[in-house]
Amino acid sequence: MSRRLGQNKLLLPWAETTVLGRVLSNALAASRLEKVILVLGYQAEEICRRLKLKESPRLSIAVNNDYEKGQSTSLRTGLAMVPNDQAAIFILADQPLITAEIIDDLVLAWKESKAAIVAPVDESGRRGNPVLFSPTLFPELESLRGDQGGKQLLDKYGNMSLFLPVPNGIFADIDTDADYAKMLCRL
Repeated sequence: MSRRLGQNKLLLPWAETTVLGRVLSNALAASRLEKVILVLGYQAEEICRRLKLKESPRLSIAVNNDYEKGQSTSLRTGLAMVPNDQAAIFILADQPLITAEIIDDLVLAWKESKAAIVAPVDESGRRGNPVLFSPTLFPELESLRGDQGGKQLLDKYGNMSLFLPVPNGIFADIDTDADYAKMLCRL
């Protein structure tokens, strides 16, 4: 809901589009993703209208009416649309520095390894998003409640996970005006 920013961070300008527009464009450019499921909550209608979003064979749009109950509700909303035999990669909508190549690398690593989780790790050893989960973990992801994502599963199954190296700085997200200003300098 962009409480710390005071306006919808997904609609902030980013190059020729918006923050969400860039993230969505990068996800759709990832050739190894069969389908992109965009889960919207806060101001979903406004976002769809401003970005002229329409469903397509590769893009499905889901609205999470319980978004105020935390991140886990969006996770479950999206997961409900993923076939049980396919992995799910969760890409945060406020991380426009995540490229299609990084997404493709995560998917390829899972297809080759079948690890429980595939996650990026930067040069300093920091883990971040996006994170790919094997379908074997879907029941545990569906049991999450409140403002939780898959981090606790990453902690629990770290020994069954594959970590891909990525450059420092790509995990940056937008929570404040200062975050946004700093990220704009990287355009």
